[in-house]
Amino acid sequence: MIVDGEANILPNIIFNPDAPQAARRLIRALAAMSLSRFVSFAVFLLGLTASFSWAWWQLSLFERNNPGPGCGMPILGIYGAAILGLGITSFLSALLNAISFIRLSKPRSRLRILELAVLATPAVLTILLFGVLLYVG
Repeated sequence: MIVDGEANILPNIIFNPDAPQAARRLIRALAAMSLSRFVSFAVFLLGLTASFSWAWWQLSLFERNNPGPGCGMPILGIYGAAILGLGITSFLSALLNAISFIRLSKPRSRLRILELAVLATPAVLTILLFGVLLYVG
């Protein structure tokens, strides 16, 4: 299946016993991908892994320095900062993907619209969460 000039080869990599050839095809498909789309995926994955890793690290430091029961507000602050970081990187990745989407020719794929929606979902949820917190607080 070809979507916007790029081959959908992920099922071929997963179910293909000839993995090195499938890996070469994946590299060729990534090379054919527009730079802004590739960077948008990289920013999204970086934001996803960095925010959760940072939150896990901060929670482990907090647990080590403050044993036993105590106030949970620092934990909420850590979660809030991680969600905010994920929302910012998600917004940047959605913006880059939107630039790549606008540059496409007019018969645009619905899969690309879905891809853009998936990349923008954490940013929208972050805006809603902090908007509700600011409105209620």
